[in-house]
Order: sequence, then C-alpha cells, then structure tokens
Amino acid sequence: MEKKRARSIAITGLGIFSAAGTDVASFARALASGESAIGPVDLFDVAPFASGIGAQLRGFDPLAHFSARDAAKMSRVDQFGVIAAGEALRDSGVSGHYSPYDIGVSMGAGASGMLQCEAWLQETLAGRRAKPSLLRGLLPDRTATTIAATYNLCGY
Repeated sequence: MEKKRARSIAITGLGIFSAAGTDVASFARALASGESAIGPVDLFDVAPFASGIGAQLRGFDPLAHFSARDAAKMSRVDQFGVIAAGEALRDSGVSGHYSPYDIGVSMGAGASGMLQCEAWLQETLAGRRAKPSLLRGLLPDRTATTIAATYNLCGY
C-alpha cells in the first residue's frame, strides 16, 4: 500500500479591510492601541433591533477601488473581500508568479449581500418589480467566487 504524501498549506500574505482598519498596518495599530471600532450603525435602519451599535466601516467609497460597473455587481462585503484579498496577494509577492490553479479561495462566510437582499424585499413588498440581481448575495459562495474571479484564482 502506497503511503499518501501530506499536502502543505501556507499563509504567505495578509489582507484586512474592516471597521478597525482598512489595511494590515492600520488594523494592527488599532489592536495594539485597544481602539474600538464599535459605534452607532447608520448604514441601515436599526430601529427594529435591540441594539443599534456595531462595527461599521465608515466613509467607504467603492468608486475609489472599483469601476462603477464592477462596484454595481458586488455587495459591500464582496468589495471588502476583494480589497483584502488584493492586499494579501500583494503582501505574499506571488502576483504574476503562479498558475491560476495553484491558489484557491475558501471562506467561512455566507449571505454577504443582505443589504441588497433587503432592498429587493422592500421593493417587492411595496409592489414594485425589484431587480433579481439584488439576490446574488444570498449565494453562500458569492464573496469567495467574486475574489476568485477578480484575481483569476482557479485552484481548490
């Protein structure tokens, strides 16, 4: 019987895009200083919820990172994921030095496009015809798929 060889996985780069920091350096500074990213949420109506606080990234302009066409195809979470993945790829130094089949994307996330899904629901409940594309964010693989497509990452 042939012994199976263990396959290695390596983390070669880091990327962050969050309320606590929009790159690894600013995130590390916030962590080291004990700075909190928690505050009032105004991205959507929080009146029906017991709490109106959370970690909301403020001042984000998708057009500073994407064309209007590309930004319109992505949820806010997809955009954050693509930006963070881009930083991780740059940090790793692998850009242009790998086969697309050597790197894959795996994430423990789902339903990233809930803001768009809520917009679809509100339009539908109001009796208007909502754009079906607003429901793309319900797909649990959406952010990982968007990252893979953006950076041509085709591995497992």
